[in-house]
Amino acid sequence: MCDEAMRDLFELCNISGVSGFELEIGEKIKEIFSTHCEKTEIDALGNVVGIIGEGNKKRVMLEAHIDEIGLMVKNIDENGFVSFAEIGGINPSVLPSSEVIIHGRERIYGVIGAKPPHLQSEEESEKRYKTDELFIDTGFNKEIGRASCRERV
Repeated sequence: MCDEAMRDLFELCNISGVSGFELEIGEKIKEIFSTHCEKTEIDALGNVVGIIGEGNKKRVMLEAHIDEIGLMVKNIDENGFVSFAEIGGINPSVLPSSEVIIHGRERIYGVIGAKPPHLQSEEESEKRYKTDELFIDTGFNKEIGRASCRERV
């Protein structure tokens, strides 16, 4: 049971579920619930409901968000660097050096970068990063990136 739960948890944690794109993770939760529940469904708002012993007076509710904070591709510049916008609230100062996956026709892996310290002015080095000052480096040029990218990170 413990190994099965850990396997399910690992699989759930590896499904992309950016806000507005939670369908895949909801379907996986429904699949897991269906092995333990008499009835499972996903309602119009994307909530996953599993019922054991319908009509039973005892009730337990498991409540959690299934979505995650994400980024959305805005542009790919002439050097192939990807600019992005936030989906959900995130502190931009934690983003540099983060590994990301751009979901499109194929998965593209990248790293979030910023202007390197040796090119920053003293004033720039003392302030916090803003999202529009960061970029994703995929190692691809503009043409390859555009052919593979869609709108979600």
